[in-house]
Amino acid sequence: MQALTDMKSIRRHAMTLTSVAAIFLLAACSEDPLDPTAGAADATIEVTATELGHDVARILITVDADDLAGPISRALPADDDDSAEGSIQAPAGLDRTLTVRSYDGDGQLLRMGQTTIDLQPGEQRQLRMALEPLSTAGGGDGGGVEIGQR
Repeated sequence: MQALTDMKSIRRHAMTLTSVAAIFLLAACSEDPLDPTAGAADATIEVTATELGHDVARILITVDADDLAGPISRALPADDDDSAEGSIQAPAGLDRTLTVRSYDGDGQLLRMGQTTIDLQPGEQRQLRMALEPLSTAGGGDGGGVEIGQR
């Protein structure tokens, strides 16, 4: 009878330990286990860069702001149709500077476009940007930028 009681006690302890281990494992997989909204303050920017030129191999999308720890970047390959598209996630906030640069296969910077936008938490923003040659990048029209919301 004592052996049966000991087995039940061992099973109960094993189940408790398994449950505790599962909770710790689940907490370790999340960004911040104490903040259920972690990651919810991000916004998604869907970028389409046009007028890249025929020798562009990739574009680099960068989001930066004074209140960010550092710039957030994503490289994307250029399409055969003189454009490139993709998305990047960035923390919501005011005055997010978005810069798109195009590079050839040797890593030479060819064209650039830049704009500043405000992002709301959970927002999905569409951005179409015509990149300009470096000699006119950042000119008066902001690189042919069109901004829309989803």
